[in-house]
Amino acid sequence: MQVSLRKPLIWIFMLLMTSLVQAGVYKWVDEQGRVHYGDKPTADNAGEVRIRSQGGSEQSADSVSRHEKQQRFLRAREEDREEKKRARAKKKQKKAEAKRNCAQAKKEYDKYHYAGSIYVKGKNGEREHLSFKAREEYEKSLSAKVKKWCK
Repeated sequence: MQVSLRKPLIWIFMLLMTSLVQAGVYKWVDEQGRVHYGDKPTADNAGEVRIRSQGGSEQSADSVSRHEKQQRFLRAREEDREEKKRARAKKKQKKAEAKRNCAQAKKEYDKYHYAGSIYVKGKNGEREHLSFKAREEYEKSLSAKVKKWCK
């Protein structure tokens, strides 16, 4: 009776491929000269099998374990969360700044819009009242500030 070695080798190969995800693969030869494979070294002469990745480089079967992949994924996810958190904080800060500037611009506009007369200090330190045209231009500039900050 002749036993075909192809089928057992195929099964061993398939078992090796499925165990690659979980642990390292070890190979050893027993006293009768038979080759054995397993996920734990059970003999003194057991050596870890180096498996070629698709890129052609050799690496240990457990070098990129499932746990490591999961940790990398979790780190990337945490970095993404931190980036989004910083972006939200920055947006919130800009919104608060715009709100302050809006309130200040409205206050300044109201102050000059409802004032009886507007004056500036002249070169000699005395008050110089703005003309109606100068006052109107100044109010337009204040109105533009209000539009800019109070969208």
